[in-house]
Amino acid sequence: MSNNNNAAKYMHVITIQKKTTVKDPRTGEVTTSWIDHLKDIRANVHFLSATERMAASALQTQITARIEIRYRTDSIDSSMRIVHKNKYYDIHGVIPDNDNGLKWLTMPVSEGVIGE
Repeated sequence: MSNNNNAAKYMHVITIQKKTTVKDPRTGEVTTSWIDHLKDIRANVHFLSATERMAASALQTQITARIEIRYRTDSIDSSMRIVHKNKYYDIHGVIPDNDNGLKWLTMPVSEGVIGE
């Protein structure tokens, strides 16, 4: 595959966030928030399906997708989430390529409320 084709493959931009907790020194209250772990990562976002169901008298939808990025040495795991076009996707795993594990990473993800 030529570099032009490879560049076109990764035409989306994502951010990978990790959860952090902070304790307020005055009140002792612990708050949880998400911080950017890796920003402006080139990716291939491939949407796979949408599932809808009725819950609490409202229609709820879950979107599933597969997000592929070039291999990187930075730690990425299923406790993190991905932001793409102002939507948040839970990471269900990080799968290395089958050749040598050093070419790309594939992450099955979902966005939505089903299964929460």
